[in-house]
Amino acid sequence: MILKNLFSRFLRDHSPPAPQEQELRITTVQEPPDDAALAALIADLTSAITAAQAGSFDEYEYVGEPERPCIYLYGPSADQLIAVIEPVLRRYPWTDGAELYLAYGNTLDPATQEKITKFSF
Repeated sequence: MILKNLFSRFLRDHSPPAPQEQELRITTVQEPPDDAALAALIADLTSAITAAQAGSFDEYEYVGEPERPCIYLYGPSADQLIAVIEPVLRRYPWTDGAELYLAYGNTLDPATQEKITKFSF
């Protein structure tokens, strides 16, 4: 218990989204030109989602080989998230061909429906 308290500020909450939340993951197939381009995309996605009250940005990580950014978004409707973010993605040519993973519910629930599609201009 003491160790947990001591290191609690370093522990991240990796719990799944609340049952009413759905998930959208965006994994690019092209590298962003630089870190500033990725930061700008994330800022624009966050602004669009917030303005539409469609959900929230959670985090991003690098996945795969070669490593590509994977952006995690959550909201009450994965389909609404797609509708909000598509115009933003179109402003960043390096997102063409990105894989869009949609989870219609909690990803730990075996009954959750999942869909994978490709984003293209």
